[in-house]
Formats: sequence, structure tokens, C-alpha cells
Amino acid sequence: MDLLESNNDLHGVYFSMDDHKKDIINKWVAELTNISITQMQKRQGNNQDQKKIFAAYQKIISMHKEGRLEIYDQSNLSNFNQLAQIAERLAGKQFFFAIDGIFNISVGNFNQKREENIERANMLKAIADQYEIPVIGTAEVRKSIQKQETRKLSLDDIMESAKFAYNANLVWLLSETSNENDQVSLNL
Repeated sequence: MDLLESNNDLHGVYFSMDDHKKDIINKWVAELTNISITQMQKRQGNNQDQKKIFAAYQKIISMHKEGRLEIYDQSNLSNFNQLAQIAERLAGKQFFFAIDGIFNISVGNFNQKREENIERANMLKAIADQYEIPVIGTAEVRKSIQKQETRKLSLDDIMESAKFAYNANLVWLLSETSNENDQVSLNL
């Protein structure tokens, strides 16, 4: 959302293979309003909060109507070829892809998960290079690493990373940690 808000000519495409569209939108509304998602989804007694929530929904709707924001989830995205088709449709525009749950997007039938991940990485790299776009993705960190709070993450810590690290032109790992006072720190 920040990329779209600060770049009027930018088109964002968000793919989630983990959450449904309504859940994604609710998370964004909570972030835009600074109201917890649990509180935001309840009936609002506070008129100020109602106005903030309404304005956040309107902002997302407006970006969508302007053609600047597209959201895909499991109900309308089933395979990796669809990403390439969307990129082809947007060719000539400034756009980016944000992908949550990339490992759940089908790339065909493979005997081994490693082969499937290599194909997925190769297809994603081809799209990013052909259309010269950034791709923002989420990744899961190996459980053994999650418990080691003081250790810095490396590419090898990403579960099922296969060839993503090797194919990318640039990989930034952004993680967050919190302390006992619920203070959150971002680590790049």
C-alpha cells in the first residue's frame, strides 16, 4: 500500500495463496487506520474509528477502480502461467508483483519438491527480468532458526528456497523481532 500511495503512476498486483481477498483487504484497512484487525472487524462504537475505517476501505476501492491495485487469491489464481499473463497485460506500465505464499502456486507436475521449486524460481525470474519489475515475496523461515533470536537471517534459512536465492538479482530479507515490551524491530 505504501508503494502505491507514494507513486501515483505505479500499478500493484498482490497475489496471496495463503489468505482470502477479504482477509487481505481487512489487514490493509487495519494497517491504514492503525486499528487492530480484531477491533476493526467489530462494530465500531467510536465515530472517529468508523470514519477512519470507511476512508481506508474507500482508498483501497479507489485504487482498484483506477486500475492501480489488483488482488488475486486462491479463488482466482491457480497456476503460475496466470502471473505471466497478467504481466503481459500490464506490459508498458510501471508495476510490481507482491506474492504471499508463492510455494502454493502450481507450476505443473513434478516428482520432487526441489524440482518444482526450481521451476517456480525460474518462471518467476523470467517474468521479473522480461518486464523489469520488482517482486516482493513472503517466505517462511525454518523452525529451528525462528527460535534463535540473536542470529541474523541468511538465504539458507528460508524454507524451500531452492533456486530463488540463486536466480534473483537482489534479495533482501526483512524480518521483525519483538521484545517483552511488544516493541517491534525490523531487520533488513
